[in-house]
Amino acid sequence: MAKGNRCSEDDLIAAYHEHCLRELLRDFISGVLQEMSHGELEFQRITSLDLLSELSTLAYQVDLTQSVLSIVVNKLGDKVKKVQCHAINILVKTIMRKSAF
Repeated sequence: MAKGNRCSEDDLIAAYHEHCLRELLRDFISGVLQEMSHGELEFQRITSLDLLSELSTLAYQVDLTQSVLSIVVNKLGDKVKKVQCHAINILVKTIMRKSAF
């Protein structure tokens, strides 16, 4: 970077803020939502899929998108047909949303 092209303090603060938000989102997806998707209750598993669907709009990073899709695809093999169908619907919505960009 040339001497004249330095980042302003506001740019650094914004970049750090975005980094912290991505880390929180990554931890929430890989920790809480992944654990919920393996829960005992059908309601827990469906709720985790709904939250993953909503968060997939925020997951601009490739690794976050891969984490979301990985959890949703794993639910295709769920023992309850209702959860499997919900996972398919979430997957279709996510793919349609991503292809619109």
